[in-house]
Amino acid sequence: LGQNAIPAPLYAGVLQAFARAGFHEDARRSLEVLVEKGMPLTRDAFHAAMARANYDDVLSAIATMTGPAYDIAPTSATFAFAQHAAARAVRVKAVDRLLMIADVHAKCAALLAHDAAVESAVAAPLLEDGDDAAPQLPLPSTNDVRSAAATASVSAQPAPAASS
Repeated sequence: LGQNAIPAPLYAGVLQAFARAGFHEDARRSLEVLVEKGMPLTRDAFHAAMARANYDDVLSAIATMTGPAYDIAPTSATFAFAQHAAARAVRVKAVDRLLMIADVHAKCAALLAHDAAVESAVAAPLLEDGDDAAPQLPLPSTNDVRSAAATASVSAQPAPAASS
């Protein structure tokens, strides 16, 4: 069987079945074999393998999912799997860091969505005037995204306790 012989959602279904049945180790090993074979995997397949997995296995799955072979962007659900695994392992600092990362991720995604909406709103009237192409507006620079991330991390810090 070639890589395209079996549809990618089927792999996710198999991994979900293993996880739901309580065979988390089988789900993890199956994911490793599928990755080794270069099979087409979706975010759902990685998430299925992350369900109830231990913290290190979740981090490994995230690294593979977001790595060059698959280049699948994490979502809030991805961070939730990591947070649950860290909480089960009683890794309080990791849970705190993951919550902060999820917050930064959400704020950066909102910033990029806002910029896309602004770009679309600016370009729309220009296209209606008969222009063939919308002007190219600059995307947020890396410094803009880093600035948003820094702002998010500062706002995620706990407020100092008031002295009495």
